[in-house]
Amino acid sequence: MTDWLLQQQVVLSVAIIFLMLTVRFLIPALGAGRAYQLWLLVPVVLIAHNLPASAVSLPVGPVSRYVTGTGSLIASPAGNTFLFIWAAGAFLIAASVVFRYVALARHIANKHLAASLHSKHYLVSPAVSTPLLFGILRPQMIMPAFFHSAFTERQQLMIIEHEQTHLRRGDHLWNALALILLSLFWFNPLVWAALSAFRTCQEVSCDAAVLSHKSQADKIQYAKALVQCAEHTTSNNTLYPAYGEKKTMLTRLTQMQKTTTGNKTITLATCLAISIFTANTALAKLAGTPVKAEQVNLAQPVMRIDPVYPAEAAANNQEGSVILKFDISATGTTENIEIVDAFPDGVFDESARAALSQWEYKPRVQGGKAMRQTGILVQLDFRLDNTRASNADEMEKISVTR
Repeated sequence: MTDWLLQQQVVLSVAIIFLMLTVRFLIPALGAGRAYQLWLLVPVVLIAHNLPASAVSLPVGPVSRYVTGTGSLIASPAGNTFLFIWAAGAFLIAASVVFRYVALARHIANKHLAASLHSKHYLVSPAVSTPLLFGILRPQMIMPAFFHSAFTERQQLMIIEHEQTHLRRGDHLWNALALILLSLFWFNPLVWAALSAFRTCQEVSCDAAVLSHKSQADKIQYAKALVQCAEHTTSNNTLYPAYGEKKTMLTRLTQMQKTTTGNKTITLATCLAISIFTANTALAKLAGTPVKAEQVNLAQPVMRIDPVYPAEAAANNQEGSVILKFDISATGTTENIEIVDAFPDGVFDESARAALSQWEYKPRVQGGKAMRQTGILVQLDFRLDNTRASNADEMEKISVTR
């Protein structure tokens, strides 16, 4: 898990930096709606980066295997420490989100009033201080208690239209995905900045959609409604860092004053850059140039667990060996373990398989990418006195004593 988390950081950080720069400087040229759609790059590039890794297969037959030495290695505690800290942080963030969500849902359920305006239904509740779309599976529009008194009917209709736009685009689901990614990659400061930028871009694009065919008078009324929302907003009822902040409102007001040119050249150039970046990420997972067997054998184990000598075999003074074939995944774990040969048959098989399943290897890296290795052979010798060793050198060996 630790290796997987760290392997995502380069491609994730590059995507975030590209998006934040693009959204900040090119919204007038791209249009707010297209700029918001660009954020789809984050999940797409993560999927592309995690496509099944290319397998580095070894020739079938007697090939020379690598030798790692006879001593058992132990795992470095650094990886376990990072994993513990990551898990604690992920749990705290997820627990905080769930707690605040449940608390807000309970407050809304306990005190709300159903209302409608021109056949547009919503709830009014003092539990919220700003209009919002709340819920995952069955989202509802929730308006603050001052909704009818603070806004004119025209402003109310535009605010409702704003929340309906969120609902139509499925923004509540994208927000949930954003929070999941934050929980996974919370240790990357760029992810926190990206969440804020994403939410701001989401609101700006929603404003643009609402005002796309509105008169100048409506735009002024809408801007005044945003200012009033900012004045009433508190931070204790939001699940998203960017929602309802005065800084966000200022950005939205500033973007409303800018003229969207919709420059086709810039739009095409941006789409081309995204396509190239995503394609390169995906193609990096495809098989590269052929790898020689001796290069593959450079993979080194970072943790090796000794098999347990079967008590019945020890009592019967039985010795033997097991030859196993397995794969090394891109993260260094052992997979697809098979018993190739064993002597005596069935005595040491399970002990050898159980031990090998816990081994971890430093993955083979080619072109900056961890590669999957297949067809690895290992022979485990079970010796009572640990004095005899096999002369074959085509497989790695480990002696097992009582």
